Amino acid sequence: MTNTLLIVVTLVLVVMLADRILTKFIDLFNKFR
Repeated sequence: MTNTLLIVVTLVLVVMLADRILTKFIDLFNKFR
């Protein structure tokens, strides 16, 4: 039970980080275009 919770929490954190990085990259890409 705790293992699944840990996996879910890490997945959510990774997704949030990836979303931030992606938005930053898209912003830079738009600036160069």
